[in-house]
Amino acid sequence: EEPEALRALYSSAIVGELNPKLTGRELTEVSNSVVALTPTEDSWPGAARPHTLLSTVTGRLVGIDLFDRNQIPSPLIQVIAAPRGGKSILMAQFACDILASLRDASVNAIDIGETLLPLVTVLGGRYIRPQPDEVRAINIWSYPELREGEMPDDVQKALVVGDLKMLARVRDDDKTSEDVISAVVSQVYENIVSQNGPGRPLFEPVLSHFVAQLKTYPFDSEMVRERRETLVLALNNYIGHPWLDAPTHPDYEAKSPFDVFELGSLKDFPHDIKLSLAYRIAAYVARCIGRRRTDGTRAPTANLFDEMWEIKEEYPFIFKVLQHAGRKGPKENSITVLATHAFEDIEDVASLSKTGNVIFIGKQLGDYSKVVAHAKLSANGATAIAHIKTAPGRFSQFVMVIGSGPDQVVEVVQHELSPLMLWTLTTNADERNARSLVGVYRPDWTEMQIHAWLAENYPRGLTAIGLREIDDTLLEVAA
Repeated sequence: EEPEALRALYSSAIVGELNPKLTGRELTEVSNSVVALTPTEDSWPGAARPHTLLSTVTGRLVGIDLFDRNQIPSPLIQVIAAPRGGKSILMAQFACDILASLRDASVNAIDIGETLLPLVTVLGGRYIRPQPDEVRAINIWSYPELREGEMPDDVQKALVVGDLKMLARVRDDDKTSEDVISAVVSQVYENIVSQNGPGRPLFEPVLSHFVAQLKTYPFDSEMVRERRETLVLALNNYIGHPWLDAPTHPDYEAKSPFDVFELGSLKDFPHDIKLSLAYRIAAYVARCIGRRRTDGTRAPTANLFDEMWEIKEEYPFIFKVLQHAGRKGPKENSITVLATHAFEDIEDVASLSKTGNVIFIGKQLGDYSKVVAHAKLSANGATAIAHIKTAPGRFSQFVMVIGSGPDQVVEVVQHELSPLMLWTLTTNADERNARSLVGVYRPDWTEMQIHAWLAENYPRGLTAIGLREIDDTLLEVAA
């Protein structure tokens, strides 16, 4: 068939999907070789032991296992879609399926706007909103191996240095100050780590230890000593601060399979404290990578970052933490999932975009040539993005890109929601209001009961059937 005829006849078909049924348009050929008939492309078989099932537009199921390094070598997964394109719901689906399917799995997420709150509530996880009057400090100096008396690795030291540079307002091009901070950080760890070990109480270094060491560190250069005084002056403002100069709160010692940190609540903190807390939260999530089981193996861990466009605007330094997480991922049995509106939101972070060869591209608005170039899509692959369909309350489509070069996998996949999952994961304002309204009418119901009632009465949600609100009389009958 000519390319024009193919697009007209099989507009929703995927290259490589074959069907043995006759169409009436077959051509009879006589040949002494079947080489020309050997297919050069085939549909992707999917994972043998998937945690998530998606479908193609022709109805074939495709299994996804984001931890299968044979099929998906990159630990970085990008979900890029325009508003209302289903990116947050797909990411939440991954979280739910990973927890349900993989042994000892854990999920850590950074959320903005309470997108994941209903799912966390239903699954019994922790939704953590830092509040100024409820002090639960996260100590940037602490790390899992500290309790055993093991020295920190370079990644941990880099995280501490980054936090101190932020508090002291050190520019990235001020290498002298960075070298001073790095030297003192190493010395503080040498002094304190040895005081920990099996059978001993945990002793964490904190900011005040650093400042005390900084004041007495033997620098030879007069210029360096002057720079030290500037650092001491800046950091003295935070000595004794309950959030920034304290050990990690005991609440974080209790293990939870699903932890979500809401960054929106940080608006109630002073600006400098807000930035440091956001950095520490991101570092805490990064340090959760590769939790070791009692038998020495690594448990699967997924780190989710929603609304990356907003993180870039408000907390761009979090990208530095993500660089560390992305590099450690393949070795630590972990993945990092980023959800955003456009590829431009993350393109300037080279270590993220260059290793990100797993991309789910949803419905796009405006120019999307950069993501096409980054994914190295063919003309047909780029055209597929333009034909993506989304039906509220039913499904969202994505062009799934895995790898590059001759082994690249490009498939149009469809994420379909059951009514219960729809009402648990929806981010539509009208449907979120409906959840709240049912909770007011029936305060004795659990979150799961609320979602189940809505799923029974409005299985496709509200938007799909042209409604803005639910029928109050149905609630009165239920009451």
